Amino acid sequence: MQDFLKINDNDNVVVALNTIPAGEKITVSVGDGQKTVTAREEIPAGHKMAIFDIPEGGEVIKYGCIRDLALFELLEKLDDQSIFEHWEEIIERCCKSKADLVERDVLDMGERMILNFGHTIGHAIEGCYGFGHYTHGEGVAAGMSMLTGVTEAMGLTKAGTTARLRKVLEQYGLPTDVDASAEDLIPYISNDKKMRGNHMTLIILKEIGKGRLLPLAAEDLPKYIRKKDAQ
Repeated sequence: MQDFLKINDNDNVVVALNTIPAGEKITVSVGDGQKTVTAREEIPAGHKMAIFDIPEGGEVIKYGCIRDLALFELLEKLDDQSIFEHWEEIIERCCKSKADLVERDVLDMGERMILNFGHTIGHAIEGCYGFGHYTHGEGVAAGMSMLTGVTEAMGLTKAGTTARLRKVLEQYGLPTDVDASAEDLIPYISNDKKMRGNHMTLIILKEIGKGRLLPLAAEDLPKYIRKKDAQ
C-alpha cells in the first residue's frame, strides 16, 4: 500500500507537510498531550497539525535560532506579508536543516534533539491552557523566548540574544511570554519525551544560529522556566 497522510484539519498544511519526509514523524494534539504518529497513520478529525502551524511561524524562526543564522537574518528583514515571497527558500532551508540532523542522528538521542528548542515549555503551555488556546507555533515561540530570557540572565546565552529573538517573534505577531507560573507549567513537562527518569535535556541557545543541549536534573527545571530578573 502506498504511504499517505490524510489530513482532516487542513490549516497550515503547505508548510507543515514540507517537514514530513525529513524524519517522517508527525505530532498531533490529542487530549491533554502530544502523540507522535508516522506518515502511514491518519490524523484524527478535529486534531491540529503540530509541526509548523504557519502563519504563526514559531517553528520556522526556531530553525534560524538553532543552526541557520542566515535564515534568521532573512526573517529579520521580512514581515508577515513579504515573507510569502520567500517561501520556497524558507521551506528549503528548514527541510535541509531537519534532513541533515535526522540523517546524522536517526534515533533522536543526540544532536537532533536541538529541533526541540522551545518545545519543552511550549508543549507545557499548550497543555496548561488547553489545546486550541495557543497554537503549537505560538507555544514554541513563547517557550523559546521564556527560556532564552532565563539562560541569558544566567550567562549561558550571549547578551542581547533575547531582545533580538523577541523582536522577530513580535514582528510576526507571536507571543513572547504567557501568564502561567513555573508551578503551573511543571506538571505538563513530566511526560516530555526528553525526560529520562529524573533527568532531561533542555535545548538552549549559545547565540542566534547556535543551539546546544543542556542536560539537567528534573529538580532544577523550574528555574529555567521562570526567573524574575530574566529580560
